[in-house]
Amino acid sequence: MRRTLTAVAALAASVAMLAATAAPAAAHPRRTTYTVTSTTSAGPTPHFPAFDPTTGHVVVSNVSANTVTDLEISTGPTRTFAAGTTPHTVVVDDASRRAFVTNKGAASVSVIDLDTGAVTQFAVGPNPHGLAVDTDYGRLYVTSIDADRLEVYELATLAQITTIPVGDGPWGVSVGPDRIAVTDTAADTVHLLDRDSLEVRDVVTVGAGPWNSAFLGGTLYVTLERTGEVVAVRGGRVAWRAPVGASPHGIVVDPQRSTVLAAVTGTSQVAVLDARRGTVLDRVDVAAGPAGMTVDPGTGRVFVGNQGAGVVTTLTPTT
Repeated sequence: MRRTLTAVAALAASVAMLAATAAPAAAHPRRTTYTVTSTTSAGPTPHFPAFDPTTGHVVVSNVSANTVTDLEISTGPTRTFAAGTTPHTVVVDDASRRAFVTNKGAASVSVIDLDTGAVTQFAVGPNPHGLAVDTDYGRLYVTSIDADRLEVYELATLAQITTIPVGDGPWGVSVGPDRIAVTDTAADTVHLLDRDSLEVRDVVTVGAGPWNSAFLGGTLYVTLERTGEVVAVRGGRVAWRAPVGASPHGIVVDPQRSTVLAAVTGTSQVAVLDARRGTVLDRVDVAAGPAGMTVDPGTGRVFVGNQGAGVVTTLTPTT
């Protein structure tokens, strides 16, 4: 009898504990993780922005106007630079105070001196698209879609170091702690290169239409345009995949909050995902046609080029 009473008491205690731990979850629903804090006029078709940490401005390409805009957030354009035909990806090298822009229709990269405003160009492979700066190794990486290769340039002189064959239709390029990732949009793969030797270490099949990518530690996150997903690649394989909506494009990571943000062009939203598990935490409505994105690493603010609305949207993280 004593054993029976003891068992009943233990069961009652367990039920009470479960009720106590379940109650707070119901009482505290999930809050929005990012909030739209500004929508800034940027030009006719703002596509891919880059953050300038010295000025706090955003430098964004205007695809249809063949220009690049220097944008003060919440105020508007401060300068407009002439670029080549169909300017696309923009990156800023703050150390040299230069912005680089791939000109898809001109087989060139524009180089903008952010202090003086002077613009020069140098020739690259046909249909250049992705672009990344690697300050630790003093390199600039450019993808050539039509030549199926990654081109590597010396950052100081812009002299070509080498070209590396990759998959069909290389779109984006990103730099991680020890790897460089190239998304092969027409091959549904990602080429992973050794950052030191530039040798191909792995080719991972990720899904239909990989567009852009970003590293958080040793994990690579990729948008899949044709399946409407974000995938995480760890250890040479897909660790998880998460549906986010039609035509996800740009992607950034927020290390402080362990989140991944993807611009979902088809729904005019930014999807916020848990970096570890791939859970969609939030979907933030933004202006029409979100495409490229960039992040201010100091504050965690995310800037979205809304090609369909002529604006750049600012998302600010909330508690």
